Amino acid sequence: MLAFAIGMRLLLRTGRGSTWGPILLGIYGLTFIVTGPILPDPALGYPPGASSALTIHGAIHILFGLLQFTSLIAACFVLARRDAALERRGWSWYSVATGLLVAASYVAFVLTAKLLDGGPTGLIERIGIIGGGIWIALLAIRLMSRSFPRVFIE
Repeated sequence: MLAFAIGMRLLLRTGRGSTWGPILLGIYGLTFIVTGPILPDPALGYPPGASSALTIHGAIHILFGLLQFTSLIAACFVLARRDAALERRGWSWYSVATGLLVAASYVAFVLTAKLLDGGPTGLIERIGIIGGGIWIALLAIRLMSRSFPRVFIE
């Protein structure tokens, strides 16, 4: 993700989203580096017998997880605005829809964990992660296409 964000910034030299799009995706990439080795606290009765008290590691994981989802959502909206300005409405709407999906999945994840004492929280969280990952993959394909520089770069 970090290399992708750098490459994206080099390609998108001007126009809306040329600075903040890559920065937000770079932040998204950095959050994986931080949250990867810092495991979340035990929760929702798993593993059996483990304390569900909040620890410093758990708090860091939660905070960077929030930053992770927020930066991805913001990147979706920043790049949707760029596409709209370049009259690429299909991509603009797709980016908005992805941002809304990621936001909704995060809210549903938190509400399910708190109000329903668990449930399918992992599945709900993965819906946003997978939707965002597909959006990033398609964005990368667009950036690598031969027609992209003539159509997308201002």
